[in-house]
Amino acid sequence: MAGCAGYVGGVSWGVCLERVKEQWPGFGAAGATLLLGLWRLDVPTPHFDEPLYVAVGRRYLDGDLNHTLEHPPIATYAFGVAQMLFGDGIPSARLASLAAGVVTTFLVWLLVSRLVSRSVAGFSALVWACLPQSLSAGEVATIIERPETVAFLESITTMFMVAAVWAGVRALSDERWRWAVAVGVFVGLATATKLTGSLVGPPIVVALWLTRRSRLSLYQGVSAAGISLVTWAFAYAPYGRAANEAWVALWDATIAHMEAGHRQYVAGAVYDNPPWWTPFWHHLDADGLLLSAVLVGLVLLSVPRWRQPEVALVAGTAAVVVSALCLSSIQLRHYRLVVLPLLFVLAVVGAQVLWSRRERVARAAAVGAFGVVGLFAADAVVDRLTLQPVGYAAVGEVLDVEGFGDRAVYVFGSPHLQRYYLGDRVIGGAAGEPIPVGAVVVTEQNWELRFPVQRDRIVLWGPDGEQLSLSEARDGRQLGPVTLWLP
Repeated sequence: MAGCAGYVGGVSWGVCLERVKEQWPGFGAAGATLLLGLWRLDVPTPHFDEPLYVAVGRRYLDGDLNHTLEHPPIATYAFGVAQMLFGDGIPSARLASLAAGVVTTFLVWLLVSRLVSRSVAGFSALVWACLPQSLSAGEVATIIERPETVAFLESITTMFMVAAVWAGVRALSDERWRWAVAVGVFVGLATATKLTGSLVGPPIVVALWLTRRSRLSLYQGVSAAGISLVTWAFAYAPYGRAANEAWVALWDATIAHMEAGHRQYVAGAVYDNPPWWTPFWHHLDADGLLLSAVLVGLVLLSVPRWRQPEVALVAGTAAVVVSALCLSSIQLRHYRLVVLPLLFVLAVVGAQVLWSRRERVARAAAVGAFGVVGLFAADAVVDRLTLQPVGYAAVGEVLDVEGFGDRAVYVFGSPHLQRYYLGDRVIGGAAGEPIPVGAVVVTEQNWELRFPVQRDRIVLWGPDGEQLSLSEARDGRQLGPVTLWLP
């Protein structure tokens, strides 16, 4: 594509068109991501934080920048711009995440094309476009197979992180300054989306120096670091003179959050500060033993290729990100999304290593392993095409059918975030307080563990003023990962 940019210098449109044609498999895989993402984009119940990010994104464009200061602003800007273009609401904001997912798929195609071959890159990118990256039902109110179908910070962060790695891979063998500048810009944008994005910077700079060992590589590495800082700071330009206060608020909130931890359910127990192996458990719980084992096995098979600088850069960056996630005092399930594209690329490299051994058994194993991954990808497509509302998204419809459409809804967990679906009927109070007369109770999965409340302390007031316990109310109706208790 660089030749297209150089058309003024004499490259014909014919050459430009030929170079575009060479990349049609990548565009095709990106198109698959787009089509799957657009299918019933408004159906999945949001992550509990999603309505908050969406609302704040719109406020940012209206000049109200005093919300969610615990995160950098780029993703929030994107959610706001998407709503400005396509209308207010969660489905519009999700288009920003979807666009990031489309670009990420194309970047996966570019990386596989360079590290393995173009002959397998198209199929690999298509598998990536369909492969489940489930958050599981433990953290969201439906099983979300693809992160770009929700307005997540991680979807946009991932795009910039993978773009930075791609620019770094190119910089290892191309001394032109364009790639060093691109590394700096993409690392800065990733960091300005979520602080996790900064993790890709050091491995790229170190790889640049170790591979080329020249004064120019040192200059370019230092310059890339400086450009990333400038890009990150520029993201706060709308804050004007208040930018310094926003940076202080970001730092203070990050430190406070790390010290306080975050209560979550992990492997049958509840932790405020989960153990180091939590990211691996999240992966196993979300994707199952077979798919997890195959992908991990393929990644390990890629180790012999780590001697090659470009593969070593991808592997080193993935190792840094995974290590940081394991050492963090906060390890929410969706945090792992930022490293999945790099691990998938390494898995493809591992399959290629197995195939290159030429023995029939090895080649059969390579085909079988990637075939298993492909089957899971196909199954995820079916799940996506047959997606139905569950969890909080289905509560309103069930209440109407049951004749409880006008009842108040008492939500354990995050009542203020569920008003997107249930409106002003949502109420909430301190744990153990009596629940108002005739109210419907909605609880999320593992609520008794994450929000400890003794059942005998929960009192529902029936339609005639009588007291009912949860056990005396109607049997809980399971709506996926939430339970609906009708008085």
